[in-house]
Amino acid sequence: MTSRLIFMLLFVSAGTSALAQSCFPAKKVYAYYQPVTPGVMSKAEEKTRKPAGNYFIYVESKKAGINADRLWINGDLFHAELKEVPTPVVLNNGNNAPNGLKESPVELVPKTSRKIYQLVLTAPATNDKVTLPSKYTGRPVVVELHYRKKSKYMTAEIKQLNPMGMY
Repeated sequence: MTSRLIFMLLFVSAGTSALAQSCFPAKKVYAYYQPVTPGVMSKAEEKTRKPAGNYFIYVESKKAGINADRLWINGDLFHAELKEVPTPVVLNNGNNAPNGLKESPVELVPKTSRKIYQLVLTAPATNDKVTLPSKYTGRPVVVELHYRKKSKYMTAEIKQLNPMGMY
């Protein structure tokens, strides 16, 4: 009888945990990086200038009401907020492709009936003592999302886009 009761409690708690994860509305993270070519630089600038680029990160959700505060990109912590955007999300930077032809627009997020949010970086987290949970270290993009009183970490691989030139 006691073992049966323990088994039932374990079964119910496992089911509740699985249900809590499945009820979280965020379903997918899209992440892209677009390098920016630096243009003409002096010899001194060439030695000290870091590679620059733009990150485009989106979260797909079944419902409204999710929030984000923290975002890790290649292990660096940033503060971020969500901004709802319409779909499809298309990047049309107008650059020329390597073959000299006009580059086609790139669809970053396909058309969907779900909510799509763009993560907008608000500031690097310079004095925060928050650390990324160890099971997420080494992941290119990790987003900490909140919905009601639940939190969830979601990850994504970063897809490389064609460079954007500085003119």
